[in-house]
Amino acid sequence: MHSEREKVITQVLSLDRTPNVPYYPQASETQIRELLSAYPNLEVVEDELAIYARYTHGKPTNRLVIDTHLDHPGLAYRPDKLITLGSLFPAEAAKAKKSMIMPVRLYQANGEYLTSSQVEYAPGGDPKLVDQDVLKKNALPRNSQVVPWISGEPREDLLRLRSADNLAVTAVGLVFLDWLFAQQPEADVTFIFTKLEEIRQISATGIAKKNGTPFGQFDEHTHIIMLEAAAVGQTALSRTVADTETNYDDGVVIRIADAALPYQVNGQTNFAEALALHSRDRVGGAMQHGPLISNCDATSYTLFSQCPNIVSLTVPCRNKHNFTEDGEFTPEIVTQTDLLTMLALLQSMTQLASQPIQAHPEQILVSGAQFPGLRNLHDQRTSWQGAYEWGHPRLARKHLLSENIGEQATFFWGVLQSVMTQKFG
Repeated sequence: MHSEREKVITQVLSLDRTPNVPYYPQASETQIRELLSAYPNLEVVEDELAIYARYTHGKPTNRLVIDTHLDHPGLAYRPDKLITLGSLFPAEAAKAKKSMIMPVRLYQANGEYLTSSQVEYAPGGDPKLVDQDVLKKNALPRNSQVVPWISGEPREDLLRLRSADNLAVTAVGLVFLDWLFAQQPEADVTFIFTKLEEIRQISATGIAKKNGTPFGQFDEHTHIIMLEAAAVGQTALSRTVADTETNYDDGVVIRIADAALPYQVNGQTNFAEALALHSRDRVGGAMQHGPLISNCDATSYTLFSQCPNIVSLTVPCRNKHNFTEDGEFTPEIVTQTDLLTMLALLQSMTQLASQPIQAHPEQILVSGAQFPGLRNLHDQRTSWQGAYEWGHPRLARKHLLSENIGEQATFFWGVLQSVMTQKFG
């Protein structure tokens, strides 16, 4: 019988080998579908935004919705240039005017391996393939994925990975699904494997605008839980929510805000935060609680859904998006301990959610709390909506660049809608 640690590591290393550039979800969605097919009686539905899977047993008081994204920054190949997708090259390298060479693997849009090469990036210029013979020998098709490549490996408690963000915590979600079927707790749990998060959370925006999944609408009994691996720390904006010092060494963060945006909808008390804190008290061990500095899918659910209960369980991820603070290309690093803590939290939250959830004395997101980031959400909603209009038709066709005149027209219409949204709100 494999331990939970062994299951998590095995699943992480398997997922980490799958190409997953934003707008090119085919390889990831195929892998997730195959993994989910092993579970009897698991309801699975897919659309252009995500794969949804639902486990139900008994009649619990509350429903859990577990969100984890499948994409990671990379590049798309166009014959005249490489197009960067997601925050790949760090600002630190640009400030230092530092050029870099990055090993890459090239795949077709559907995830079929083509060849390996290197990409050179000089601040102020465009990234380009170093070995031009690669182009001549392989006749790379338009819409090839260019994946920054590092082989994942465990070292003591550390996992050094190409895509810890977010495949490491996706692996935790899959092992949690194993636990559900093994233990059969009374629970209603929907998994959302979103296909595009790295660019303005486009998948989650579409789901949040519908205020639900194919398995039902979000309501006051729904608790949306993001699984994330991300940079931690504080900024002046995050401190407007709570002056909490988070770091890479003190465990999983029970995250209640993206920068200045607290996860609070219509001024209501957020019982997902309470659920996570009660579970922390039961599980024990090192954990943190407060806002973080960047965006995750919780931004979209906060901006567009009517669900008042939103929280993120975030594993601290060093070298996010594969670069050090000095601009060196390197693996992302998470700890096995943090991944297992996340798993234990999910198990405890599931057990506690079968009954009514009580407030927790350490809650930050309570009715009547005042946060500057909630005073005017119009501009942020407009920005995310504009990104959705631009990106949705491309995601629906599983590639960034148009392949024919029909797609050109469809993509142009998305651009036009995005411009109109940005201009007129």
